[in-house]
Order: sequence, then structure tokens, then C-alpha cells
Amino acid sequence: MFAIVVVVMLCLWTVIKSGIAILITMTQRIIMESAKPIKIPSNPVCHLCKKKARIYYDKKWWCCLNTEMGEFNSKGFCKEKK
Repeated sequence: MFAIVVVVMLCLWTVIKSGIAILITMTQRIIMESAKPIKIPSNPVCHLCKKKARIYYDKKWWCCLNTEMGEFNSKGFCKEKK
């Protein structure tokens, strides 16, 4: 009787484990499909002053970089049009 219970538990564990793996794979596909890579030009320029750009921020290229306290808080601005 004990052996049957162990076999059933192992079968259930295998099914649950494979189901989790399938869910993870589906989630990764959805995330990757929604990610849209940006096109990086060979020589990016600031969208305001047309000088060499340093950062892509808010869907635009900027010539200067402004950082604030914290992680991932880099923002772009134009030095000429500040």
C-alpha cells in the first residue's frame, strides 16, 4: 500500500513540475514578444541641437546625461536648450 502511495505521489510531482515548466516557458514567450528593441543608428545625434547623443531616454536621443539618486534614474537632456 505504501509503495502505491509513493508511486502516485511521484507521478503527481512529475505532472506538477512539467506544468510549472510549461507555464514559465509561456510567460517568457509573452514577455519577449512584447519587448521591442530600439534601432540604434550608427551615429546618434541629439534631437534638439544635433550634437553627438549620449543617451536614449523617453524615446528620444539626448546629448547630456542627468543622474539622480537611486538605480536606473538616468535621464537625458539637451545642454543647449536647458
